Amino acid sequence: MKPVINKIWLVCFLLTLFLLPAESGASEKWSGLMAAGDEGRVILRWVWPKGGLFCPDFYIYRRGEADSQWRLVTPEPITKIGDRQRAEKILGEERFQKYERFIFPDIPDPKKDPGKFRKTVRMMDEIWSMTMLVADMHPDVADLLGVRYVDDNVKPGGKYIYKLVRLDKEQETMVGLSRPVVAEKQTISPPANFKGSAGDGQVFHRWLTETRFSSYDLLRAEKRHGDYTKINTAPIVILKSYDEEGNPRYPEWFYADEDLENGKPYFYIVRGRDPFGRISEQSNPLRLMPEDMTPPRPPLRFATDVTKDTVKLTWRKSAEKDTAGYNIYRSLDYKEGFEKINSELLPAESTAYKDTNLPIGKNWWYYATAVDKNGNESGRSYTALANVRDYIPPAPPQGISGKSEKAKAILSWQANTEEDLKGYRVYQSMQKDADYYHLIDQEADPETGRTVTLPETASASPYFFKITAVDRAGNESDFSKTVKLRLPDVTPPYPPVFKNFDAEEGAIRISWHPGADPDLAGYNLYREKRGDQQQAVQLNRQLLSPDITEFTDRQDLTPGTRYLYSLEAVDRTGNASRRSRPLTASTYDQTPPTPPGDLSAAAVAGEGIRITWTIPGDTDIQAVVVYRAKQENGPFYPLSGISGEPVFLDAETIPGVTYYYRACAVDAAQNRSAYSQTVEALLAQKE
Repeated sequence: MKPVINKIWLVCFLLTLFLLPAESGASEKWSGLMAAGDEGRVILRWVWPKGGLFCPDFYIYRRGEADSQWRLVTPEPITKIGDRQRAEKILGEERFQKYERFIFPDIPDPKKDPGKFRKTVRMMDEIWSMTMLVADMHPDVADLLGVRYVDDNVKPGGKYIYKLVRLDKEQETMVGLSRPVVAEKQTISPPANFKGSAGDGQVFHRWLTETRFSSYDLLRAEKRHGDYTKINTAPIVILKSYDEEGNPRYPEWFYADEDLENGKPYFYIVRGRDPFGRISEQSNPLRLMPEDMTPPRPPLRFATDVTKDTVKLTWRKSAEKDTAGYNIYRSLDYKEGFEKINSELLPAESTAYKDTNLPIGKNWWYYATAVDKNGNESGRSYTALANVRDYIPPAPPQGISGKSEKAKAILSWQANTEEDLKGYRVYQSMQKDADYYHLIDQEADPETGRTVTLPETASASPYFFKITAVDRAGNESDFSKTVKLRLPDVTPPYPPVFKNFDAEEGAIRISWHPGADPDLAGYNLYREKRGDQQQAVQLNRQLLSPDITEFTDRQDLTPGTRYLYSLEAVDRTGNASRRSRPLTASTYDQTPPTPPGDLSAAAVAGEGIRITWTIPGDTDIQAVVVYRAKQENGPFYPLSGISGEPVFLDAETIPGVTYYYRACAVDAAQNRSAYSQTVEALLAQKE
């Protein structure tokens, strides 16, 4: 049975070496289960899902060398303690207040404060890292977070493998498998490659960073074998950054012990703290003696803070007494191409510098150097990255107003004061509280006014407009206040429709159907002689009331003349309709014309008798009829075809016979005048 058991143990051991951590879901990746032996017990540690802030329910299974099956060692699931009072009782008031924001992180409501929620999401990895770091430093915090378990039910010296299982919807999923661990106290070797450097009144330390340690403590003594005292008030955590190629980068020095006496030796030891809360053995003492060195050390805690197109650089003020100032260097490549950007040496007391008007969308690398009073310049500080991204939108435009003209909405507003402002966008809707406002033009225009073209006939409904401001990074402000505009009425009324007309002597009475437009203001009536559209005249001096539906025309009418009447409707805005279909009408003429004057008759040898007359100039005579008789008192007979020129030749005469003539006039209405005077004429006989 011994060889079989050993073979099973070997397979499990290889699985822990080569299998990746189990996955839960499509993208939720888990770190493996870590196990460490202690005297008569085994300590297990794991972490929450990367970037997550909530702990699932876990179960732990164990299998020893002689076991053929896994054994559940946690009947109740391990999870985070959610009761704040219970957590405070376990940690104590002081420690609870110190770590409360990691144990119970504040997650804003995305609906009530979406901006703060998005900011928290962007910082999720940082919050996760800090939370897990606190768990590494304090085992009781790890217990509260549900990422630690101590198995006391083991045999001292026994070898075990552990399996971490997550309960998800009543289904268990393995998320971690430990390496084989022996339940006995282990010796933890100290951090390796411990070294330092002396400066002016201070010394610097670094050592080999190892994944087995989460934080470190540094201790100091004035004698090699003297009493060592911890000098760091908080655990030392080595933070690393990554270059564009993904390579890790560490600070030049991990810790600086300051306010030391120059020329006096100091002795230091370092020890590490692992994720199980265990402290390593102490390193060998390191002797360092502060002295006045050239050049000065680089500025410490060099960091960047980006706001729009400005990078604020901060560092810790140099503690060296002969520091004269600082220089700042910048490049687009973290390796090379750095150029000094300050024209003059920054004062020794300064701890910040602003690099402004940078192009948006670039990654800038910075470092600082310290310069002493002799002009000696230090090496580089920590090279810090500044990702110049502008996430802050402009303020909404203020003072929006508008006016309307025919088919136009004219908007204006006050100019924003942001230096990186690109322009403004205009949105419109037919409803004030509409969920969607139509963007008129995607391109942001820097002008503080906009003329929006609208349909000419769109006066029935109001239009609503909102304005946003856009900066050069593409950030768009909230909407401005809403402005409401209604276009002027440019829709004319419907053309009127005539009913009929009544004609009488010297007058024509016209009637029409009343208009149906609600904003009808009245009518204009036009008249023209038939066939002469250039002579149309408006008959009403003032707009006819909308209540009037008839009009009597007595203005300069010529009896018997045919006239064309047309009518237009006008609304209260002044829009005039098309003119109605014309109505043809004429007056009655019952007045006879004036008789022809100056009637005379004379014989014309060889031709007959010629009759002439004159026509009064103020009459509408259309023709003259000449009558003839052989006796003075008649009877008279008309001679047909008489019209045109005021002359008539009577060729049907007999010489030697006396003829009598008279005439009457006929007007356009066929009215006949009285007879003119009677004249006589004799055609002489031929000899």
